[in-house]
Amino acid sequence: MDYTEFKISFKKIAPINDVVKSVLNEIGFESFVDADNGYSGFIPSDLFSSEVTLSKISHYKNLIDKNEVINHPYQNWNKKWESSFKPIKINEKCIIRSSFHKQENVQYEIIINPEMSFGTGHHETTQLMASVLLSQEIKNKRVLDMGTGTGVLAILAELMNAKTIDAVEIDEKVYENAILNSQLNNCSAISFIHGTGKNIQNKEYDVLLVNINRNSIIEEFKYYNSSMVKNSIIILSGFYKSDVSTIEEKGSSCGLKFLSSKSYDEWAVVAMQKT
Repeated sequence: MDYTEFKISFKKIAPINDVVKSVLNEIGFESFVDADNGYSGFIPSDLFSSEVTLSKISHYKNLIDKNEVINHPYQNWNKKWESSFKPIKINEKCIIRSSFHKQENVQYEIIINPEMSFGTGHHETTQLMASVLLSQEIKNKRVLDMGTGTGVLAILAELMNAKTIDAVEIDEKVYENAILNSQLNNCSAISFIHGTGKNIQNKEYDVLLVNINRNSIIEEFKYYNSSMVKNSIIILSGFYKSDVSTIEEKGSSCGLKFLSSKSYDEWAVVAMQKT
């Protein structure tokens, strides 16, 4: 199949750039590759319309520096992906690899086949979330993984002996891929939910992992807060260091206690607790 690459760069790095990615995803773009100042979206060429694409993102034109359309004739996309995907070492305990990589002698080994989807584990936010999760004691606890992507954090939670995990994903194709990845890791404690924060109403969690964009975090915080019990911990990422105070203020307004924050490049993670 021929693919069309829509290459887009922004005037500055900001969380709202990921909203543009979501818009492109809604009109058929299947995968994205990040760059220093933006990203490239890929779509089957027979589904691509320059007019439709530009119309859909016109609301964000003040954010965009430039865009470019590049046509890619058929090639073995899986083979190309395999040649570029390298194992990811979170720390001495944990590694993320694909099924074609050799087995590693670590405590937690996560196997994923992203099929050019979201959440390979290379993104800074996934690595930040995983590193903080590894510092927690979650054995026999109820876990939420909001914005699960390809299921990396949900799978790690099961490997760490969480009692139950609800993994929520809004994108249907990514949701389906996460289920396949859980099967690769012989998971049995994960329940996958195709939806948003609205789908966790009337549920309770001891540990909440939320790795989505800043605007969605703010909008859905009421659902996370209502799902927390006393001493529940929420770990959030998907935003930049400059947004930490905004996230902390939102948590504080809901009665949450700030625990910690750290960053990787410009991305940040925040941990808070229900007191």
